[in-house]
Amino acid sequence: MTKKSPQHLSPEHMRMAGKFMKKGQDVQEWLSLASSLRNIAKAAFKQAKEDRQLSSMEWSDPIYKYLVGLTLENLLKGIMIANDPCLIKQRKIDSAITNHNIWTLYADNKLQTIKTDLRPEEQDLMKIAEYYVIWIGRYPIAKDDDTFIKTREIIERLESNLPLCDFDTRFQEIYEKIQQKLLETLTKSTVNQWKSDDMKKKADDMKKWSKDVKY
Repeated sequence: MTKKSPQHLSPEHMRMAGKFMKKGQDVQEWLSLASSLRNIAKAAFKQAKEDRQLSSMEWSDPIYKYLVGLTLENLLKGIMIANDPCLIKQRKIDSAITNHNIWTLYADNKLQTIKTDLRPEEQDLMKIAEYYVIWIGRYPIAKDDDTFIKTREIIERLESNLPLCDFDTRFQEIYEKIQQKLLETLTKSTVNQWKSDDMKKKADDMKKWSKDVKY
């Protein structure tokens, strides 16, 4: 559906569009949701452990890892937005971050600093969690048989080195690392904004001063 041009939008729509952009550019919103998802994942992990003890996976194992994936996705998108607020426009999110395979797309470029902080097994967990968000934690099958077979092969290989308890331990460690990186990025961007605002004020003051000076 084609979006209406701004001049055809109601004042209320324009007000909400502004709120949309402000909320999306607020990195604290992404961090807050990640924290909430992490807490819910803890409950799912407890259920998953009980299911494993009963030699059953039922719903909890894939749902737990789906929540882990969503948690990490929010942190990663928060970092990308902190570095580039223009990813959130007034009326839409930039297509660069509208998908769920953020780690696969940007681990070697925009998220390189995070990748270098993660051990190989932690990087494997990032890949696993991503697949659970894309489809394993949401649907019984993938979009086609080739994707289903390929994904299951990858997941079985990666998960064979990460038992459930180890998976959760790694997840908690990764969360702390990425959260710290996000807070550092947020602090840096805030300081830069302060500097930018200060420089702008000084430039405005200089312009005003130059107009007042008589040669």
